[in-house]
Amino acid sequence: MIKHSSVFSSVSVILVLVCVHDGKAFNLSPKPNIVLREPKTLGTGIPKMRSSYFGFSLNLKQNSVLIGAPRAQSTLETQQKINETGAMYKCTFDRSPAGNCSPFIFDELGSHSEPNDKYTLNNEKKDYQWLGASMDGSDSENDKFVVCAPRIMSDQSRIFEYFLHGICYWTTNTSSSKPVNVQKIAPLRWNASQEINGSKIYYYMYGEQGLSVHITENMEEILIGAPGIFGWSGSVIRHKAKPLVKEHIFNPRNGQQTKIEYESDIPDPKLWNQEFDSYFGFAVSSGYFDGIGSSKLLYVASAPKTNMAYGAVYIFDIVDSPSTNKTIKIYHIFAGQQMGEFFGYSLLTEDFNNDGFPDIAIGAPYNSKAGTHENGAVYIYKNEGSSSNFALHAVLRTDFEFDGHFGTTISK
Repeated sequence: MIKHSSVFSSVSVILVLVCVHDGKAFNLSPKPNIVLREPKTLGTGIPKMRSSYFGFSLNLKQNSVLIGAPRAQSTLETQQKINETGAMYKCTFDRSPAGNCSPFIFDELGSHSEPNDKYTLNNEKKDYQWLGASMDGSDSENDKFVVCAPRIMSDQSRIFEYFLHGICYWTTNTSSSKPVNVQKIAPLRWNASQEINGSKIYYYMYGEQGLSVHITENMEEILIGAPGIFGWSGSVIRHKAKPLVKEHIFNPRNGQQTKIEYESDIPDPKLWNQEFDSYFGFAVSSGYFDGIGSSKLLYVASAPKTNMAYGAVYIFDIVDSPSTNKTIKIYHIFAGQQMGEFFGYSLLTEDFNNDGFPDIAIGAPYNSKAGTHENGAVYIYKNEGSSSNFALHAVLRTDFEFDGHFGTTISK
């Protein structure tokens, strides 16, 4: 999976191998094998005025690659009056002179207003929503895939407020020319707020759901970062199937049909005293950290501005609390080593040394060497045998000096 790449006007498909032991990288192809470019499709509404950020996020499949362009203009008639909806493209690996990328449409609706009930704000304003800012999926065309628009807003212009709640869409496979059975994940529509020290703090409505997103290894759960929840304390959303409910259908000869329903758990950051403005949920991951054969799936999320901006990354579980809200149980905390390095901008869980225990790589793209600034670094933590026992194995850096931002994205 390849996620959160740098901004490109075109994307080169190359294979890169990172050796954890000495930190060197090798490009196995001296020239791009295939160059993927945003198709020059004619829009139906507002003309394109700036870069679409084609290539901002990617998911490499066996026979294709899905590419996000979060500042693209829509080609849909229903979205012709929306500025920069963002877009998804599906690109094949052929070298057709006519182009090998085409729109892969998850949402055909325009901005719309719906009656608000007592608790939720259901309007959707899709200008600058950044569809395609984050995505995740395996390399199989037949597995679950998710893409998010973290800047979609609830337009409450009558009261001069816009609530930045975010939204994600997922599908069961990406094998056809358009997504099938697309479902929305949008639980942050609750309008509750609280006065704290004279300031009005909204629980969910500035959540920016989908700034990061991750599908767990078992392909059963979607973990979504929402770093704006509760005064930018931040939290995560765990979207998973409810216990199965069996319903009879009309023809008894067909027996019973299983209906799967989904629910979203949102841990309350007040319950574990997460600091304001810490951005917990900026990057997310998961793993079976107790080794091969373990049935205990745990989650990973970063809070890059916590601890006086040194940042931290937590391994945790989502559990019940004495109240009706969910909370987290922390198993391990990785602490940043330099103020302002944005420790946890990116995360990767992977068994780097093939010992059966997942290790963790943590990006800190604003890490600075002496006399320079924002060179970037990646911290590699080795799993010493459990979810609470890790050791710093290496800190990877490059020879780039100013503003290299090494570690902005990490992928396997």
